[in-house]
Amino acid sequence: MSSTATGDSGSSGSLRNAFKSWWAILGIIATSITGFRILLRVTNIHLAPIIAYVIAKYHEYVHVPVWWLFQLIHLPKPPEWIIDVVMLYLLIGGVAGRTQMAIDKPEVVSRYFVMRLLGWAIVVTTYSVLWPFFIYQIFEASKIHYDEKGGIHLSNQVMCRVGDVRDTFGRKCECFYSFDAIQVLLIQALTALLAVLGWVVWNALTELPP
Repeated sequence: MSSTATGDSGSSGSLRNAFKSWWAILGIIATSITGFRILLRVTNIHLAPIIAYVIAKYHEYVHVPVWWLFQLIHLPKPPEWIIDVVMLYLLIGGVAGRTQMAIDKPEVVSRYFVMRLLGWAIVVTTYSVLWPFFIYQIFEASKIHYDEKGGIHLSNQVMCRVGDVRDTFGRKCECFYSFDAIQVLLIQALTALLAVLGWVVWNALTELPP
């Protein structure tokens, strides 16, 4: 395998991994709306009716449930901007967490569906909340490779020769470069930023007189 082919495969693999699931796409959309909501707090943008409706739905499905939860446990309601910042933090954590989970491949084993569901909820929440503590691992070795047996290998450079990696039994094996985790994070972050700009442009175009 030539290095050129490997590099092309890795770049296209990074692009595919950035948008390979509905969770990733929905996360980017939610991040863009949250980012746009934060932008509204520091600017004086007049909202078009359709954009105001989207923001009202965001308030209904994000702020109101959080306030209900705080009221349930007899705590004062947090300001809207704090909810937005925490929401953005968790959405970023969802992106970083999914990338790290693809590397770690955590498993939840139980005979009972409810316990497996609860276990995965705990795993996803942990990765989403604690992402600052493991994000450095992605930057230290971001090149994701798979060997002939399906094993995952991390490196800070592309490896494609027999002997570059060893399988679980210590035997030399061939691997192929799949994607760059940093590229995946950057692609998703750039897409979310462009989506925020898209909300601004859409609002401006909608506000134009007929």
